[in-house]
Amino acid sequence: HPWNVTESGNNIYEVHSPSSHAVDLMQMTCTCQRWKVFGFPCAHATATITMKGAEIL
Repeated sequence: HPWNVTESGNNIYEVHSPSSHAVDLMQMTCTCQRWKVFGFPCAHATATITMKGAEIL
């Protein structure tokens, strides 16, 4: 999937493709809930972390 990541502010990012999800890097959450359920960053969080050039948590 081509991910389109935009910053919403306060370390919250919107990830679009084809659905939209909000990723909060400080709280380690995503509106898809996979990060919380599985305990590791979901694809949306990984796309955001990669876009920022940060390390995956």
